[in-house]
Amino acid sequence: MHQCRTCLGQTPDGHFCVRCGAPLARAQALTHARHRREFAAAPDERRYAPWLVSTLFPRLPRHSERHFYGALLGGAGGVAVLAALRLFPVALIVAAGVMPCVTILYFRDIDVYEGEPAWALGWTVGWGALAGIGVGLLAKVLAPTGSALIDRGSTAHVVTGGLLLPALGVLLALVGPLVLLRYRKFDDVLDGACFGAASAAALAGAEAIVVGIDVLGGGLRPPGAAAPWVERLLGLSLAYPVLAMAAVGAAQAAVWLRSRGRAVDRRALGPAGEPAIALALALLLVVAGAVGETFMASGTWLASLVTLDLIALVVLRRALHVGLMQEADERELGPEAECVNCGAMTVTHTFCGDCGVSLRALSKAALRSGRTRLIESVCALATVVAIGVVVGTLGTGSEPKASCTSGSLCGNPPVFSRVAFAFPGDTVWASTGLGYSLRYPNAGWKVANSDPDDVTLESIDGSVLVVNALRSSKSTPAELIKVKLSRLRGQLLGFTRDTNAADQLLGTDVGLVPGPGVVYVGTISTPQGPQETVNVVVLAATAGGISIAVTLITADSLGGQSPLANQADDIIDAIDFPAR
Repeated sequence: MHQCRTCLGQTPDGHFCVRCGAPLARAQALTHARHRREFAAAPDERRYAPWLVSTLFPRLPRHSERHFYGALLGGAGGVAVLAALRLFPVALIVAAGVMPCVTILYFRDIDVYEGEPAWALGWTVGWGALAGIGVGLLAKVLAPTGSALIDRGSTAHVVTGGLLLPALGVLLALVGPLVLLRYRKFDDVLDGACFGAASAAALAGAEAIVVGIDVLGGGLRPPGAAAPWVERLLGLSLAYPVLAMAAVGAAQAAVWLRSRGRAVDRRALGPAGEPAIALALALLLVVAGAVGETFMASGTWLASLVTLDLIALVVLRRALHVGLMQEADERELGPEAECVNCGAMTVTHTFCGDCGVSLRALSKAALRSGRTRLIESVCALATVVAIGVVVGTLGTGSEPKASCTSGSLCGNPPVFSRVAFAFPGDTVWASTGLGYSLRYPNAGWKVANSDPDDVTLESIDGSVLVVNALRSSKSTPAELIKVKLSRLRGQLLGFTRDTNAADQLLGTDVGLVPGPGVVYVGTISTPQGPQETVNVVVLAATAGGISIAVTLITADSLGGQSPLANQADDIIDAIDFPAR
């Protein structure tokens, strides 16, 4: 026995102090044991190094981490492969299930509740799932419609999707586990952090599935560029859940430290240990991650999420370190026992004298072998993929068939109109700047916004028809289409040319004036996840000294017998250029 230079307590001979975990060979004393460089749950790692597994799953023995890294990488790799194969609905379901699956494996593997009733696990995960379903349904109710579909800077995207819904998710993920705070058996800061992280993981997964359920309507392999989907789903499967788990876990750890920690330890985290400040920091991190989706490209957003993940992991890691140092006091040494982490015999106190790991961070249950754990991880991920395949296959609709062919009569005949006359039930809109006009039916359409040169119409089902015009000396029809496509590419996920025969244009006239036209497809994406696939038609023509581009964005079919397509076709045919 000799005195530790860090905590000044008596400790047996070994590599680490069993009271404070500091290396006994350290030549210099510290002002406090919690200031040691080593992370209390993993002495071979620095305290502020944002390692993923040892932070989110701190009770694992170090030799078990590789299996969880393998599970996370395997899940992310499976999502990337499925998305690359354009199995977007399946990839979406698998992405939503990766982190909840790995979290449940963690709880099962180390018996995180130390033999306590399963209701504790069921409550945290179940509460998170129910809260995620609720937030997802609310997100669908508040989803952007009409002109907001093509404006990621709209209030529906930025304020609702980027600020309010993520903040609500954080609050709900925190509220549920607070029920367990009144049970004295859950008196550890690690308990609070695990409860919060589990709730956040389940909430994120359930929310993504509910929000993305409409993606199933586009078929098992809907059209869309694969690369943006891979980036978006990697964020959905790992980057965003990790951010939510770390942020909520850190806030919950602060609550537990304040309520269950010793008086001397309650100020150890400084301002970040105040529950109100910890909650504000969690909200700031999660909201920053969500709002970035509204104005960043998918790849840039993924990179920003990774940066926020690193910050959140450091915040959580600091809280866990302080929580694990709470018992570094003068209590009596206990009998020798085998360390689950390194297998050496150590005097029972707070830390292992041989490897320095916090004994409180380790499970008291017998751990399964590495082979058993690997088999369980593979089976769990295979089950998630199988569920994704089954749900994706059964839930997706069949690919629409072409109801019209080129050269045959289909749909309604064009209706000729002039600005001086409108049929009953129709309204005429006229450009005061460039002199063209159009008419639209009052029963199904309305003007969402307009200016002297342009007008945006919305249908009762949320479809959008945008008409833009310029002097023909300023832009050709082909240039107008190019500009339109460039803008839309930044607004819609996986924006690409639509090759479905049922969606192809049988004519590309604007106001019965021939011109170029294209059909594209993309997916509305919000911070909560991909929502629904939309068809995009862009037509343009020049006459009477002006060039007009018409953009139709709709989730409805573009087939010739579609009521929406026929109405839009009538409006486009009725565009009247200035007198030539």
